[in-house]
Amino acid sequence: MQLQLNRVHEYKKVNDGSRPTLTKINPATRLGRRGEGIDESVYVFIQGGLFFSEGGARIKTKDLPPWIDDEIKRMSRGARAEVGLPADWKPGWRPDSAGLPAEDDEDD
Repeated sequence: MQLQLNRVHEYKKVNDGSRPTLTKINPATRLGRRGEGIDESVYVFIQGGLFFSEGGARIKTKDLPPWIDDEIKRMSRGARAEVGLPADWKPGWRPDSAGLPAEDDEDD
């Protein structure tokens, strides 16, 4: 799965085709820490229980920045559930434990 910010809301034209109707939502959130310089700022997107870089590449759990646990803890239970994380999320949670695509654990 890839980050799909262009498909957070999916619409289809129904009946006479004149009015689009929302048929699916795929919520995403962006968490980050701002560094002193623009190049030092780091942001992580979460969508469908998976983590992505700003460029859309999937981030392995082991490669997440150390501050991610603190940022996820600040999210409400409902917000975590909307982006595919367990509402009762605990540090160390892995997407493959929730039936999401397994991470490739080979070193790059």
